[in-house]
Amino acid sequence: SGGTYSSDSQTSDEEASRLYVDINNRDHSVLVRGKRVMHHWSVHVLVLAVIAFGISFASNFVFALPMCDLMFLCGCTWFWAGGSENCNIYDPDSPIKCPYCVAPMSQAWIPSYGYMLVTTMIVVILYFL
Repeated sequence: SGGTYSSDSQTSDEEASRLYVDINNRDHSVLVRGKRVMHHWSVHVLVLAVIAFGISFASNFVFALPMCDLMFLCGCTWFWAGGSENCNIYDPDSPIKCPYCVAPMSQAWIPSYGYMLVTTMIVVILYFL
C-alpha cells in the first residue's frame, strides 16, 4: 500500500517495524505502523479549526480596542490610530477608569480568548451540519 517503505508485497520484520504512514487506504484514515490513528475527516476538522481560530484571533486583535470604547466610552480607538493612548486610564481627573484597560493582562484577555474559542467551536459545529 502507498506510503510504506517496501517496494514489494513481502516485507521483512525489520521493514515492518519501521515507522510508516499510509494515507492511501480505502477508508481514508491515517495509519501509523499499521494502526489507525486519525480519520481523514478529522484532518479537515483540525485544519478548519486552526483557520477559524486564526481568523478570530486576527479579528479580535483588530476590533478589541474599538469594542472597548463602544462598551465603556473610554477613548480607545483602532491600533493604527493610537490604540489606548486616549483611554481614560491616563486621565487622572477621570472618576471612572476603563475596566478592560485597567485589569491585569491575565483577566483582561479572558473575554478575548473566550470569544476566539467560541467562534472556533461554532465554525467546527457548522462544518458537521
